[in-house]
Parts: sequence; structure tokens; C-alpha cells
Amino acid sequence: MLYSINNMLFRDDDIYMTESPTRGSHLYNFEKFKECHELIASHGDIHILGIVAGEIENYPELTKYIKEHQKEMMFAVHGWMHYDYSLWKADKIYKSMMRAKNKITEVFGEVPQWYFPPWNRRNDEVMKAALEAKLRVSDNYVTPDQYLMGQRGELMLFHYWSENIIPEIKKYYELSNLHSNE
Repeated sequence: MLYSINNMLFRDDDIYMTESPTRGSHLYNFEKFKECHELIASHGDIHILGIVAGEIENYPELTKYIKEHQKEMMFAVHGWMHYDYSLWKADKIYKSMMRAKNKITEVFGEVPQWYFPPWNRRNDEVMKAALEAKLRVSDNYVTPDQYLMGQRGELMLFHYWSENIIPEIKKYYELSNLHSNE
């Protein structure tokens, strides 16, 4: 198991996702992903990638970059596609999870340990499928704004493509450095 120097694991959802399923806006941005990852890695923290596995083949430059920096990352299933799995039955969810888990393992040679549900929607069916797929699901997360307001969690949930994420993560590190110097 990898550990973060600052005791924070950075959960980055929607990796490889081309566009927002709700807004239709374009999300994928290779340069912004690199900038975000380099900021996290430069502080010795772990970048957990919530991968939409059905789109891996669309972005070979991202796959190459991830493979080159894999020691600074962990992998999570975010779905085969960005579906609302909470509307499905457990057996169908399990099949989709395993398809994604197997694809990520095939491409990166590492078995994902986590499942990050799209939109964080989960129910008994999702949890049953994740347990059967041997994927960990955590409710112990905060967003960057929640962290800056004093809330704490095991994971910091964000999206690299979000407009304000780089300044928010920088603010997190400034705050972390202040507390570590006290």
C-alpha cells in the first residue's frame, strides 16, 4: 500500500472521460491533468485515478504519461462508462465493474483497489457488487472547499478538469505547510 506524506490521498474522478454526461461539455484536458498530477506528486502525495475504462483507448498520450508516472499513482474503477450504477441490479453492476477492473489491470499491470461511484451514488446493489469485485468504497472524503473550511477525510475528492482545482490544491498545501510548522 502506498502512503501519502501529508496523510491525504487525492481521489481524482473522471479520468479519460471525454465529456460531461449531464452538461455535454468537453472535460478531457491532457495538459491540465499533467499540471494537476505534477502538483500532487511534487508534495509526495498519492494521486488515485478514478478511471472511466471504456475510454482508455481514446487517449494514448494520457496512457503513456500515466505509465511513466505510475509509481506516484493508484488506480480505481470509476466505471466502464460514466453510468449511474445505482439504477442497476448488483449482477449487472458487478459485470461492468469487472470489465473496467480487468481493462485497467490489462493496460497498467496493476489491479485497482478502489471503486469510486459516478456522482457518488451508491446503494445496497452497488455496495454488494463492489464487495464481490473486491473493490474498496470509501465515504470518508472531503472536497477541497470542505477541507479549507476545516472538514477532514481519508480522501480529497476532486476533478482535475475543474476550473478552480489547481488554486484549491495549492491552497491546501499552503494550509498543510502552516499546520506542519506549528
